[in-house]
Amino acid sequence: MTENQKTRRDKELELLTLVMSLSRKERLFLEKTIARGRVTKYIELFQWILKTGNYKRIEYLKYQGFTNQKNQEKSLNNLRNVETNLFEHLYKTIRASAEKSILTKLSNLIAEADALKRRGQYLLALDRLDLAEREAKIHQKFFVLVEIIPLKAEVILYLKEEDRQNAIEEQYCSLHNILIKLQEEANFRHQNVRWVLLSQTIKSLTEIEEHYAKEFDQLVAQGFPESGTFYAKYYFYSVQAIHNKIHKDAIGACRFQEQVVELWEQKAYKSIKKSNTKRYITQLSNLATFAIGNQQYNIAQTSIDKIKTLKIEDADGAAEKEQAMLYAQQTLYMNTENFEQAYQLIPNVEEALKTYSHQINPSRKYTLSFHNLITCFLLGKYDEAHYWLSQTQYVIDLKRYEPRKDGQQFLHILQLAIFYHNNSVEF
Repeated sequence: MTENQKTRRDKELELLTLVMSLSRKERLFLEKTIARGRVTKYIELFQWILKTGNYKRIEYLKYQGFTNQKNQEKSLNNLRNVETNLFEHLYKTIRASAEKSILTKLSNLIAEADALKRRGQYLLALDRLDLAEREAKIHQKFFVLVEIIPLKAEVILYLKEEDRQNAIEEQYCSLHNILIKLQEEANFRHQNVRWVLLSQTIKSLTEIEEHYAKEFDQLVAQGFPESGTFYAKYYFYSVQAIHNKIHKDAIGACRFQEQVVELWEQKAYKSIKKSNTKRYITQLSNLATFAIGNQQYNIAQTSIDKIKTLKIEDADGAAEKEQAMLYAQQTLYMNTENFEQAYQLIPNVEEALKTYSHQINPSRKYTLSFHNLITCFLLGKYDEAHYWLSQTQYVIDLKRYEPRKDGQQFLHILQLAIFYHNNSVEF
Protein backbone atom coordinates (compact mmCIF):
# COMPACT_ATOMS: atom_id res chain seq x y z
CA MET A 1 0.00 0.00 0.00
CA THR A 2 1.40 3.41 -0.97
CA GLU A 3 1.54 6.33 1.47
CA ASN A 4 -1.17 8.14 -0.51
CA GLN A 5 -3.45 5.10 -0.34
CA LYS A 6 -2.85 4.82 3.41
CA THR A 7 -3.71 8.50 3.92
CA ARG A 8 -6.87 8.14 1.82
CA ARG A 9 -8.08 5.10 3.72
CA ASP A 10 -7.32 6.71 7.09
CA LYS A 11 -9.31 9.84 6.19
CA GLU A 12 -12.19 7.72 4.95
CA LEU A 13 -12.19 5.72 8.19
CA GLU A 14 -11.96 8.86 10.36
CA LEU A 15 -14.94 10.43 8.62
CA LEU A 16 -16.96 7.20 8.77
CA THR A 17 -16.21 6.69 12.48
CA LEU A 18 -17.04 10.29 13.37
CA VAL A 19 -20.36 10.28 11.46
CA MET A 20 -21.45 6.94 12.95
CA SER A 21 -20.56 8.08 16.48
CA LEU A 22 -23.20 10.84 16.47
CA SER A 23 -26.30 10.30 18.57
CA ARG A 24 -29.76 10.65 17.05
CA LYS A 25 -30.10 14.15 18.58
CA GLU A 26 -26.74 15.20 17.13
CA ARG A 27 -27.68 13.92 13.67
CA LEU A 28 -30.91 15.90 13.74
CA PHE A 29 -29.04 18.98 14.98
CA LEU A 30 -26.65 18.77 12.04
CA GLU A 31 -29.41 18.32 9.46
CA LYS A 32 -32.05 20.69 10.85
CA THR A 33 -30.14 23.39 12.76
CA ILE A 34 -26.72 23.71 11.12
CA ALA A 35 -27.79 22.84 7.56
CA ARG A 36 -31.22 24.48 8.17
CA GLY A 37 -32.95 21.63 6.36
CA ARG A 38 -31.15 22.28 3.07
CA VAL A 39 -29.79 19.27 1.16
CA THR A 40 -26.25 20.43 0.43
CA LYS A 41 -23.40 18.32 -0.94
CA TYR A 42 -22.00 17.63 2.52
CA ILE A 43 -25.47 16.64 3.80
CA GLU A 44 -25.83 14.24 0.84
CA LEU A 45 -22.50 12.66 1.79
CA PHE A 46 -23.49 12.60 5.49
CA GLN A 47 -26.81 10.85 4.74
CA TRP A 48 -25.18 8.35 2.37
CA ILE A 49 -22.64 7.33 5.04
CA LEU A 50 -25.44 6.89 7.59
CA LYS A 51 -27.50 4.83 5.16
CA THR A 52 -24.70 2.49 4.02
CA GLY A 53 -22.73 2.35 7.27
CA ASN A 54 -19.55 2.50 5.20
CA TYR A 55 -17.44 4.99 3.28
CA LYS A 56 -15.11 4.55 0.33
CA ARG A 57 -14.62 7.51 -2.00
CA ILE A 58 -14.71 5.40 -5.16
CA GLU A 59 -18.01 3.78 -4.09
CA TYR A 60 -19.54 7.16 -3.33
CA LEU A 61 -18.45 8.56 -6.71
CA LYS A 62 -20.06 5.58 -8.44
CA TYR A 63 -23.25 6.28 -6.47
CA GLN A 64 -23.03 9.89 -7.72
CA GLY A 65 -22.85 8.64 -11.32
CA PHE A 66 -19.11 8.98 -11.95
CA THR A 67 -18.54 5.49 -13.30
CA ASN A 68 -15.50 5.80 -15.55
CA GLN A 69 -12.04 6.25 -14.09
CA LYS A 70 -11.28 9.54 -15.85
CA ASN A 71 -14.40 11.22 -14.42
CA GLN A 72 -13.68 9.78 -10.98
CA GLU A 73 -10.17 11.23 -10.86
CA LYS A 74 -11.48 14.71 -11.75
CA SER A 75 -14.15 14.47 -9.08
CA LEU A 76 -11.87 13.32 -6.25
CA ASN A 77 -10.63 16.85 -5.47
CA ASN A 78 -14.21 18.15 -5.32
CA LEU A 79 -15.14 15.27 -3.02
CA ARG A 80 -12.23 16.09 -0.70
CA ASN A 81 -13.59 19.65 -0.42
CA VAL A 82 -17.03 18.23 0.45
CA GLU A 83 -15.37 16.03 3.10
CA THR A 84 -13.59 19.05 4.59
CA ASN A 85 -16.91 20.89 4.74
CA LEU A 86 -18.60 17.92 6.39
CA PHE A 87 -15.79 17.63 8.97
CA GLU A 88 -16.23 21.33 9.89
CA HIS A 89 -19.97 20.90 10.39
CA LEU A 90 -19.41 17.72 12.41
CA TYR A 91 -17.06 19.70 14.67
CA LYS A 92 -19.78 22.37 15.12
CA THR A 93 -22.23 19.64 16.08
CA ILE A 94 -19.82 18.18 18.62
CA ARG A 95 -19.10 21.63 20.08
CA ALA A 96 -22.82 22.26 20.48
CA SER A 97 -23.21 18.87 22.15
CA ALA A 98 -20.29 19.65 24.49
CA GLU A 99 -21.84 22.90 25.73
CA LYS A 100 -23.38 21.02 28.64
CA SER A 101 -19.98 19.84 29.88
CA ILE A 102 -18.60 21.34 33.08
CA LEU A 103 -15.37 22.46 31.39
CA THR A 104 -17.33 24.43 28.78
CA LYS A 105 -19.44 25.98 31.52
CA LEU A 106 -16.34 27.00 33.51
CA SER A 107 -14.65 28.37 30.42
CA ASN A 108 -17.74 30.49 29.64
CA LEU A 109 -17.92 31.83 33.21
CA ILE A 110 -14.24 32.85 33.12
CA ALA A 111 -14.69 34.53 29.72
CA GLU A 112 -17.76 36.42 30.99
CA ALA A 113 -15.90 37.56 34.12
CA ASP A 114 -12.93 38.76 32.08
CA ALA A 115 -15.23 40.72 29.73
CA LEU A 116 -17.07 42.29 32.69
CA LYS A 117 -13.76 43.25 34.32
CA ARG A 118 -12.64 45.06 31.16
CA ARG A 119 -15.94 47.00 31.17
CA GLY A 120 -15.39 48.07 34.77
CA GLN A 121 -18.20 45.85 36.13
CA TYR A 122 -16.07 44.45 38.93
CA LEU A 123 -18.81 43.24 41.28
CA LEU A 124 -20.56 41.40 38.43
CA ALA A 125 -17.22 39.91 37.38
CA LEU A 126 -16.65 38.74 40.95
CA ASP A 127 -20.09 37.08 40.98
CA ARG A 128 -19.20 35.04 37.86
CA LEU A 129 -15.82 34.06 39.30
CA ASP A 130 -17.35 33.02 42.64
CA LEU A 131 -19.79 30.79 40.75
CA ALA A 132 -16.96 29.35 38.63
CA GLU A 133 -14.92 28.62 41.76
CA ARG A 134 -17.81 26.80 43.45
CA GLU A 135 -18.49 24.69 40.34
CA ALA A 136 -14.81 23.86 39.89
CA LYS A 137 -14.55 22.64 43.49
CA ILE A 138 -17.76 20.59 43.27
CA HIS A 139 -16.52 18.85 40.12
CA GLN A 140 -12.90 18.60 41.36
CA LYS A 141 -11.55 20.66 38.42
CA PHE A 142 -8.78 22.18 40.53
CA PHE A 143 -6.57 22.92 37.54
CA VAL A 144 -9.18 25.47 36.38
CA LEU A 145 -8.86 27.26 39.75
CA VAL A 146 -5.30 28.14 38.72
CA GLU A 147 -6.90 30.47 36.16
CA ILE A 148 -9.88 31.58 38.27
CA ILE A 149 -8.07 32.66 41.44
CA PRO A 150 -5.49 35.08 39.90
CA LEU A 151 -8.33 36.68 37.93
CA LYS A 152 -10.33 37.08 41.15
CA ALA A 153 -7.30 38.76 42.76
CA GLU A 154 -7.10 41.21 39.84
CA VAL A 155 -10.79 42.08 40.19
CA ILE A 156 -10.48 42.54 43.96
CA LEU A 157 -7.57 44.93 43.32
CA TYR A 158 -9.92 47.29 41.47
CA LEU A 159 -12.51 47.31 44.27
CA LYS A 160 -12.19 50.18 46.72
CA GLU A 161 -12.53 47.98 49.77
CA GLU A 162 -10.55 48.59 52.95
CA ASP A 163 -9.70 44.91 53.48
CA ARG A 164 -8.74 44.16 49.85
CA GLN A 165 -5.12 43.48 50.88
CA ASN A 166 -6.26 40.65 53.14
CA ALA A 167 -8.66 39.37 50.47
CA ILE A 168 -5.86 39.23 47.87
CA GLU A 169 -3.53 37.48 50.32
CA GLU A 170 -6.28 34.96 51.00
CA GLN A 171 -6.67 34.27 47.28
CA TYR A 172 -2.99 33.57 46.72
CA CYS A 173 -2.75 31.46 49.88
CA SER A 174 -5.62 29.40 48.44
CA LEU A 175 -3.81 29.20 45.09
CA HIS A 176 -0.65 27.95 46.82
CA ASN A 177 -2.59 25.14 48.56
CA ILE A 178 -4.28 24.16 45.29
CA LEU A 179 -0.93 23.94 43.51
CA ILE A 180 0.34 21.59 46.24
CA LYS A 181 -2.76 19.40 45.76
CA LEU A 182 -2.31 19.44 41.99
CA GLN A 183 1.33 18.40 42.32
CA GLU A 184 0.27 15.47 44.50
CA GLU A 185 -2.49 14.54 42.02
CA ALA A 186 -0.05 14.79 39.09
CA ASN A 187 2.29 12.33 40.82
CA PHE A 188 -0.52 9.79 41.33
CA ARG A 189 -1.73 10.27 37.74
CA HIS A 190 1.81 9.66 36.47
CA GLN A 191 2.15 6.48 38.50
CA ASN A 192 -1.23 5.21 37.30
CA VAL A 193 -0.37 5.70 33.61
CA ARG A 194 3.00 4.03 34.18
CA TRP A 195 1.43 0.95 35.79
CA VAL A 196 -1.29 0.68 33.13
CA LEU A 197 1.48 0.67 30.52
CA LEU A 198 3.46 -1.90 32.50
CA SER A 199 0.40 -4.15 32.72
CA GLN A 200 0.23 -4.14 28.92
CA THR A 201 3.94 -4.52 28.11
CA ILE A 202 5.79 -6.14 31.02
CA LYS A 203 7.49 -9.45 30.29
CA SER A 204 8.79 -10.43 33.71
CA LEU A 205 8.17 -9.55 37.35
CA THR A 206 11.95 -9.34 37.79
CA GLU A 207 11.98 -6.26 35.56
CA ILE A 208 9.38 -4.60 37.81
CA GLU A 209 11.30 -5.41 40.97
CA GLU A 210 14.52 -4.00 39.48
CA HIS A 211 13.15 -0.73 38.12
CA TYR A 212 9.82 0.19 39.70
CA ALA A 213 9.46 -1.50 43.10
CA LYS A 214 11.12 1.37 45.01
CA GLU A 215 8.84 4.03 43.49
CA PHE A 216 5.78 1.91 44.20
CA ASP A 217 6.82 1.40 47.83
CA GLN A 218 7.31 5.17 48.22
CA LEU A 219 3.83 5.82 46.82
CA VAL A 220 2.24 3.36 49.26
CA ALA A 221 4.33 4.77 52.14
CA GLN A 222 2.80 8.22 51.52
CA GLY A 223 -0.49 6.79 52.70
CA PHE A 224 -3.98 7.63 51.54
CA PRO A 225 -4.20 11.33 50.50
CA GLU A 226 -7.00 12.17 52.95
CA SER A 227 -7.01 15.90 52.15
CA GLY A 228 -6.09 15.41 48.49
CA THR A 229 -8.23 15.75 45.38
CA PHE A 230 -10.70 13.08 44.30
CA TYR A 231 -8.33 12.01 41.51
CA ALA A 232 -5.37 11.68 43.90
CA LYS A 233 -7.48 9.31 46.03
CA TYR A 234 -8.77 7.45 42.97
CA TYR A 235 -5.32 6.84 41.50
CA PHE A 236 -3.89 5.88 44.92
CA TYR A 237 -6.24 2.88 44.92
CA SER A 238 -6.07 2.27 41.17
CA VAL A 239 -2.28 1.94 41.08
CA GLN A 240 -2.38 -0.69 43.83
CA ALA A 241 -5.16 -2.62 42.08
CA ILE A 242 -3.07 -2.76 38.88
CA HIS A 243 0.09 -3.65 40.86
CA ASN A 244 -1.68 -6.60 42.48
CA LYS A 245 -3.11 -7.69 39.13
CA ILE A 246 0.39 -7.75 37.58
CA HIS A 247 1.66 -9.79 40.54
CA LYS A 248 -1.29 -12.19 40.08
CA ASP A 249 -2.68 -11.35 43.51
CA ALA A 250 -6.39 -11.68 42.66
CA ILE A 251 -7.53 -11.01 46.23
CA GLY A 252 -5.48 -7.80 46.51
CA ALA A 253 -6.52 -6.57 43.06
CA CYS A 254 -10.19 -7.13 43.86
CA ARG A 255 -9.90 -5.46 47.29
CA PHE A 256 -8.34 -2.26 45.92
CA GLN A 257 -10.74 -2.15 42.97
CA GLU A 258 -13.63 -2.36 45.42
CA GLN A 259 -12.20 0.70 47.15
CA VAL A 260 -12.00 2.48 43.79
CA VAL A 261 -15.71 1.85 43.15
CA GLU A 262 -16.68 2.81 46.72
CA LEU A 263 -14.85 6.13 46.24
CA TRP A 264 -16.73 6.84 42.99
CA GLU A 265 -20.01 6.08 44.74
CA GLN A 266 -19.49 8.43 47.70
CA LYS A 267 -22.17 11.12 47.95
CA ALA A 268 -19.51 13.87 47.96
CA TYR A 269 -18.43 12.85 44.44
CA LYS A 270 -21.91 12.38 42.94
CA SER A 271 -21.35 15.17 40.38
CA ILE A 272 -18.06 13.59 39.22
CA LYS A 273 -19.73 10.22 38.68
CA LYS A 274 -22.54 11.89 36.74
CA SER A 275 -20.19 13.81 34.41
CA ASN A 276 -17.77 10.86 33.98
CA THR A 277 -20.19 7.97 33.65
CA LYS A 278 -18.05 6.12 31.09
CA ARG A 279 -15.09 6.03 33.47
CA TYR A 280 -17.36 4.85 36.29
CA ILE A 281 -18.59 2.04 34.00
CA THR A 282 -14.96 1.07 33.37
CA GLN A 283 -14.34 0.83 37.13
CA LEU A 284 -17.38 -1.41 37.61
CA SER A 285 -16.29 -3.57 34.68
CA ASN A 286 -12.77 -3.85 36.13
CA LEU A 287 -14.21 -4.86 39.50
CA ALA A 288 -16.37 -7.54 37.86
CA THR A 289 -13.31 -8.90 36.01
CA PHE A 290 -11.12 -8.94 39.14
CA ALA A 291 -13.93 -10.52 41.20
CA ILE A 292 -14.42 -13.28 38.62
CA GLY A 293 -10.67 -13.97 38.70
CA ASN A 294 -10.97 -14.27 42.48
CA GLN A 295 -14.14 -16.43 42.21
CA GLN A 296 -16.15 -13.76 44.05
CA TYR A 297 -19.08 -14.18 41.71
CA ASN A 298 -21.62 -12.28 43.85
CA ILE A 299 -19.45 -9.14 43.71
CA ALA A 300 -19.10 -9.58 39.94
CA GLN A 301 -22.87 -9.90 39.42
CA THR A 302 -23.55 -6.89 41.64
CA SER A 303 -21.16 -4.80 39.52
CA ILE A 304 -22.83 -5.99 36.31
CA ASP A 305 -26.28 -5.14 37.72
CA LYS A 306 -25.07 -1.62 38.58
CA ILE A 307 -23.94 -1.13 34.97
CA LYS A 308 -27.34 -2.36 33.72
CA THR A 309 -29.28 0.18 35.80
CA LEU A 310 -27.26 3.23 34.70
CA LYS A 311 -29.19 5.75 32.59
CA ILE A 312 -27.12 6.89 29.60
CA GLU A 313 -28.14 9.53 27.05
CA ASP A 314 -25.23 9.86 24.60
CA ALA A 315 -24.33 7.22 21.99
CA ASP A 316 -20.73 6.75 23.20
CA GLY A 317 -21.87 6.20 26.77
CA ALA A 318 -24.57 3.76 25.66
CA ALA A 319 -21.99 1.82 23.65
CA GLU A 320 -19.62 1.69 26.64
CA LYS A 321 -22.43 0.51 28.92
CA GLU A 322 -23.58 -2.22 26.53
CA GLN A 323 -20.16 -3.66 25.71
CA ALA A 324 -18.94 -3.55 29.33
CA MET A 325 -22.12 -5.23 30.60
CA LEU A 326 -22.14 -7.95 27.93
CA TYR A 327 -18.42 -8.67 28.24
CA ALA A 328 -18.59 -8.99 32.03
CA GLN A 329 -21.75 -11.12 31.91
CA GLN A 330 -20.26 -13.41 29.24
CA THR A 331 -17.08 -13.80 31.29
CA LEU A 332 -19.07 -14.60 34.45
CA TYR A 333 -21.26 -17.22 32.74
CA MET A 334 -18.26 -18.90 31.11
CA ASN A 335 -16.23 -19.01 34.31
CA THR A 336 -19.18 -20.54 36.16
CA GLU A 337 -19.84 -22.94 33.23
CA ASN A 338 -23.34 -21.54 32.63
CA PHE A 339 -23.02 -21.99 28.88
CA GLU A 340 -26.77 -22.11 28.24
CA GLN A 341 -27.12 -18.67 29.82
CA ALA A 342 -24.11 -17.46 27.83
CA TYR A 343 -25.86 -18.74 24.70
CA GLN A 344 -28.99 -16.74 25.58
CA LEU A 345 -26.83 -13.60 25.55
CA ILE A 346 -25.71 -14.07 21.93
CA PRO A 347 -28.62 -12.16 20.27
CA ASN A 348 -27.87 -9.21 22.58
CA VAL A 349 -24.18 -9.33 21.66
CA GLU A 350 -25.03 -9.50 17.96
CA GLU A 351 -27.36 -6.51 18.26
CA ALA A 352 -24.76 -4.48 20.19
CA LEU A 353 -22.03 -5.25 17.63
CA LYS A 354 -24.39 -4.05 14.89
CA THR A 355 -25.78 -0.97 16.67
CA TYR A 356 -22.47 0.26 18.10
CA SER A 357 -20.17 -1.03 15.37
CA HIS A 358 -18.11 2.17 15.27
CA GLN A 359 -18.02 2.80 19.03
CA ILE A 360 -16.86 -0.65 20.17
CA ASN A 361 -13.10 -1.00 19.89
CA PRO A 362 -11.59 -3.91 17.88
CA SER A 363 -10.21 -5.65 20.98
CA ARG A 364 -13.64 -5.83 22.58
CA LYS A 365 -15.28 -6.87 19.28
CA TYR A 366 -12.80 -9.73 19.08
CA THR A 367 -13.43 -10.83 22.68
CA LEU A 368 -17.24 -10.69 22.43
CA SER A 369 -17.16 -12.72 19.18
CA PHE A 370 -14.61 -15.15 20.62
CA HIS A 371 -16.79 -15.80 23.69
CA ASN A 372 -19.76 -16.53 21.40
CA LEU A 373 -17.57 -18.90 19.38
CA ILE A 374 -16.50 -20.87 22.48
CA THR A 375 -20.07 -20.98 23.82
CA CYS A 376 -21.52 -22.36 20.56
CA PHE A 377 -18.70 -24.87 20.16
CA LEU A 378 -19.07 -26.26 23.69
CA LEU A 379 -22.84 -26.60 23.20
CA GLY A 380 -22.30 -28.49 19.94
CA LYS A 381 -23.85 -25.75 17.78
CA TYR A 382 -21.14 -26.00 15.12
CA ASP A 383 -22.84 -23.99 12.35
CA GLU A 384 -23.23 -21.04 14.70
CA ALA A 385 -19.69 -21.60 15.97
CA HIS A 386 -18.48 -21.38 12.36
CA TYR A 387 -20.26 -18.03 11.95
CA TRP A 388 -18.63 -16.58 15.07
CA LEU A 389 -15.28 -17.97 13.97
CA SER A 390 -15.63 -15.92 10.78
CA GLN A 391 -16.57 -12.81 12.81
CA THR A 392 -13.54 -13.28 15.05
CA GLN A 393 -11.26 -13.75 12.05
CA TYR A 394 -12.79 -10.67 10.39
CA VAL A 395 -11.59 -8.44 13.26
CA ILE A 396 -8.07 -9.86 12.88
CA ASP A 397 -8.15 -9.42 9.09
CA LEU A 398 -8.91 -5.70 9.49
CA LYS A 399 -5.39 -5.44 11.00
CA ARG A 400 -6.61 -3.04 13.68
CA TYR A 401 -6.22 -5.63 16.43
CA GLU A 402 -3.88 -8.58 16.79
CA PRO A 403 -4.58 -11.13 19.54
CA ARG A 404 -1.84 -13.08 21.28
CA LYS A 405 -0.11 -15.78 19.24
CA ASP A 406 -1.44 -18.58 21.44
CA GLY A 407 -4.97 -17.20 20.94
CA GLN A 408 -4.53 -17.26 17.17
CA GLN A 409 -3.21 -20.84 17.32
CA PHE A 410 -6.23 -21.84 19.41
CA LEU A 411 -8.49 -20.31 16.76
CA HIS A 412 -6.88 -22.55 14.11
CA ILE A 413 -7.46 -25.62 16.30
CA LEU A 414 -11.12 -24.63 16.77
CA GLN A 415 -11.45 -24.10 13.02
CA LEU A 416 -10.23 -27.64 12.33
CA ALA A 417 -12.57 -29.06 14.99
CA ILE A 418 -15.60 -27.16 13.60
CA PHE A 419 -14.86 -28.25 10.03
CA TYR A 420 -14.44 -31.82 11.25
CA HIS A 421 -17.79 -31.83 13.06
CA ASN A 422 -19.50 -30.25 10.03
CA ASN A 423 -17.89 -32.80 7.69
CA SER A 424 -16.49 -29.86 5.73
CA VAL A 425 -13.71 -30.27 3.16
CA GLU A 426 -12.54 -26.66 3.72
CA PHE A 427 -9.78 -27.65 6.11
